[in-house]
Parts: sequence; C-alpha cells; structure tokens
Amino acid sequence: MLSLSIVALTGCATLPKEQVALGATEYNQTLEKAQNEMLLLNIVRASKRYPMYFTTLSDMKETQTYGMSGDLVLPFGKVGNGYNGAYSLTPKANFSLSPVYTVAPLTSKDFIQGMLAPIKPETLAYFWEQGWPKEMLLYLIVSKIEEINANGKTTSYLNYPNSNQFSDFQKKVKEIIGGHECKLSESGGGEDNIGPQIEMRTANPDQLNSLIEIQKAGMLLKEVGNGKWQLASKRKGKYVLSCANEDGVAKLMEVVDNSIGTSIPEKSTRIILRSPEGVIYYLGEILRAAEENKVLAIGNENCKDETLFFARSKKSDSETYGKPYVEINYEGESYVIPRLKTGTSEPCPNRSMHTLSLVSLLISKQQSGSDFPPSVGVVTTIGR
Repeated sequence: MLSLSIVALTGCATLPKEQVALGATEYNQTLEKAQNEMLLLNIVRASKRYPMYFTTLSDMKETQTYGMSGDLVLPFGKVGNGYNGAYSLTPKANFSLSPVYTVAPLTSKDFIQGMLAPIKPETLAYFWEQGWPKEMLLYLIVSKIEEINANGKTTSYLNYPNSNQFSDFQKKVKEIIGGHECKLSESGGGEDNIGPQIEMRTANPDQLNSLIEIQKAGMLLKEVGNGKWQLASKRKGKYVLSCANEDGVAKLMEVVDNSIGTSIPEKSTRIILRSPEGVIYYLGEILRAAEENKVLAIGNENCKDETLFFARSKKSDSETYGKPYVEINYEGESYVIPRLKTGTSEPCPNRSMHTLSLVSLLISKQQSGSDFPPSVGVVTTIGR
C-alpha cells in the first residue's frame, strides 16, 4: 500500500511543467490581444481627431506556488488478532499562478520622435523585396505622389480617403503596379574616404582605441592595402522605384522620406512617405469612410472587394459577422475588426489583420533605429 502511494506522488510532480507551458502561451496571447486592441483603440481615436496614447506591457512576471500534502489514517486498537482498520495515505497537490503585469506609457523622446519621423525609403525597400503586397505597401506608407512636367508644373496625388485627390491616387497606383514588374532599390551610393591612411603595425594603442570608438559611432574602417587602413563614411544613394511598361521602358520614381526643402527635376516623379503616426491616422480616415459605408478596396479587376483595412462601430453595422478579430469599447461604444460575413464563401481577402502586423513592425522598427538584415537568395511570397 505504501509503495503505491509513493508512485502517485511522483506522478503528480509533472503537473507544474504542464502548467508553466500553458501559462507561457497564455501570456503570449495576452500580449497579442493587448497590442492589437491598443492599435485599434488609437485608430478609433484618430478617426475622431482625438490625441493618441500608447502603452506597452513592459514586464510580465508570475509567482508560482506548488505544494503537496497528504492525510495519513492510522488504525486504532485491535479486534481479535487483527487491526480495526487499515493504513491509508491520501496525497494532495496544489498549484497556482499569480500573474503580475507592468503597463508603461510610451512617452519618451525617442518614442515620440520615432512615431513622427517619416519612414525611411530603405524600410519600404526591405518590405518590398520581402514579398509584401505592393498595393498594400503603397497605400499604407506613401502619403502622396508628385509629378513635375516639362513646364515645371507639379501635380500631386494625395493618399487620403476623404481627399478629392484620392481617386487620382488610386489610378496612379494601378498605373504603377498594374501588370508591371517593379523594383525598388538604391542607386548612387558609395563610400567617402576620410583622413590619412594608418598602418596598424605601427599604430600606438591610443590611435587604435580612437579608431575603434570612431567605428562604433558609425564610421567604416576598411583595409586599403599594404597593411594600411582608412576611415570612410557611407554615402547613401537615392531609392528609386523602377517599373517597366508594356514596351519594356522603365519609368523611374524617386522615393523620399521628406519633401520639405527638396526639389525634383522636370519630367520626374517623387514618392513621399509618411510616418508611423501618419499610418495610424490614415487608418483612422479609412474607419471614418467605413462609417459612411465606404470601404477602401485595393484588389484587382477580379477581386474588387479586397480590403486594406475594415473596422467599424457595432451600432452602425447592419450586417451579421462572426466573432471579431479585435474588439474594443471606447466612449460607451464597441468597435470591431469583423471577420467574414456569415453565409459567404470564397470572399476576397480582408487585409485588416495583415495591415495591423505591418503597422506593428513599422512602429518597432522606428524605435529600434537599427538596419534591417539584407535580403539573401530568393524571396518567397508564400503567406503574404
């Protein structure tokens, strides 16, 4: 009887590992839910022209409590030649998790600057080469397209749903992307040598330490031959979107992150990018349009209902949807990113959650300030 009781206790010892694994995935899902709801909440605020506020779950901890106990029942007295009872051991195990969350407001100077700074052309180029949908990238990240004709006149195509130029922007996107092979790459970059050449074998420790610190600050240290090295600065080139037309003639469009104080030559096109804050404001404009039963479609001729982003308040929704992807309550009203309409089959893609994933990456990229890894080999578009 006693040996069986020990086996039972040993079997119960595996319980905490299972609970810890379950707790880890639940925390991950909690983070997912919190971030998606925060993004939707700020999109709703943007649609109302309200200030945006950002927070993050900066720390998630748990206190684990695991205990074991047992009740041992002993016999009492004798009846004849035997005992008037039997030994019994009743094991008990208990396990509990006490989660602790730290919610931090994102109000630092670095965060605000990252949110307001225009997205860099190299960031757009990275997602472009990674196989993200081209129309999706252009609608979300591009604020406007400007063209200069031979007479020096500028024509602007503003990318906002409630702008009277928006339909022209949509036509321009179809003109750029429709049936054309487009590449976005850097041209004209290089390196500029700085200072004298240094021979490492004869350099003193102070010189070597200075070179190391300068390199950490972002300068390049390259070998120029004969055991000599020289500092150099990387010269950024221009990012150009090149799209070939039906005749194979490529149209070049420069991609810039800021149009203030810059000029472009005649007979040229410039694509101007917006900031992460501008992306969220843009999605708020789409939400405003959806409240007026206008949905931004980015699909091709066979799928005009492919939507970039679709969210709306429940009270304005006269149609029946399944369980929403994301739902929040704000000012006494529920807002949702709905799933498919009930009863529909093989609908056109709804890019809403795909869009949120890109926005989340853009915000994180702006905060880190680090470069994306270079694209290597063949880029697959599966899953995009």
